[in-house]
Amino acid sequence: MLGIKFRDYFYTLLAAIAIISLFTLIDYYVHTLSEEYSVPGYYFKNKMIFGTIYCFIGLLIFRNWKLIWKSLFLSGFISVVLQTRYYFEGYPSEFVLEFLLFHFLMLIPSCLIVLWIYGKFFKRKNVKNKRGKNGRRKKSLFFFVKKKTLGQKKKQDVKGKNGRRKKR
Repeated sequence: MLGIKFRDYFYTLLAAIAIISLFTLIDYYVHTLSEEYSVPGYYFKNKMIFGTIYCFIGLLIFRNWKLIWKSLFLSGFISVVLQTRYYFEGYPSEFVLEFLLFHFLMLIPSCLIVLWIYGKFFKRKNVKNKRGKNGRRKKSLFFFVKKKTLGQKKKQDVKGKNGRRKKR
């Protein structure tokens, strides 16, 4: 499916869980700041479950984007979908719109941190593992080009007029 292996889906799911876990910790702290922002206990359980699903879908949609754009659009996507869900659950529209902005601003650093670590992990892994399907090392596209040292002459300089090598 679209050139992605099961392992890639698994690591993407782990990244989604990490993003939403960090986001939920920040959100829990913000909701405890004021009595006006208090929410029932199931709010955070639902946020973890549905936020992870939405984040996973968003990571699949935005997987080929650069880090900053992926983080911004993923944060916007998750916060809009979550707040739409909360609106339909019956939360006041003022509360929903206020926390739409708060959730977006909380998700940006969560996405940036987790996706940066995620990118470093896979970048390092892909650089180390340069083996083909047959287990051999992949050769460079220009494997036939050798570096010249200062004292070496080109083979063309040594050849004669008829293309055969001259005896020295």
